[in-house]
Amino acid sequence: MRSPFTMVASDAGIVEFGTGVPHPRAYGTFTRSLGVYVREKQVLTLEDAIRKMTSLPAQTFRLHERGALREGYWADIVIFDPARIADMATFSEAASVRARRFGRDRQRTGCRRCRQAYWS
Repeated sequence: MRSPFTMVASDAGIVEFGTGVPHPRAYGTFTRSLGVYVREKQVLTLEDAIRKMTSLPAQTFRLHERGALREGYWADIVIFDPARIADMATFSEAASVRARRFGRDRQRTGCRRCRQAYWS
């Protein structure tokens, strides 16, 4: 994990949110990396873990205008509390996601609460 070339990713496959019975790692890989390997075991710094999830994969796979917070780049931003982030994904528990969407020039474009998905 400490290698500068190691990226954080999941091999869970792509499943439409809320359908089927995806493996928990489909939704828990990144939170597990932050909670376990950054906070608990201190294998990585927070900054290095974020790089392994964002800019490193974008550069490696040549995803132009992705992976960094720069003007003109696409950005999916997640705001979290490093002291509380944890992997909660299981086969049977609900996953609830709350998201706020922002537009250009810090103007809010609306708040959307995503549906809950139950896996049985």
